Amino acid sequence: MEEPAFILMAIFGTALLLTAFIIISVSDPRELPFFTAIHPITSMPLNQARAEARIIAKYVAIIGLIILFLSLAALLFCE
Repeated sequence: MEEPAFILMAIFGTALLLTAFIIISVSDPRELPFFTAIHPITSMPLNQARAEARIIAKYVAIIGLIILFLSLAALLFCE
């Protein structure tokens, strides 16, 4: 009965991984819609903004991997 929730969480984890990939692959992270005008990355120099974006993308990817792993494990091992 819990399968739809685990599938939804797997989709969410995959979306977080995709978001982390987009953050890393863009040339100017200050223009991404993920960072609003109140986030300090929008006013940083480009090199510093790239370093900050890599750190943020790493944390987003870690969270996405944890969610994806737990939801897939739950799908495999729950009846």
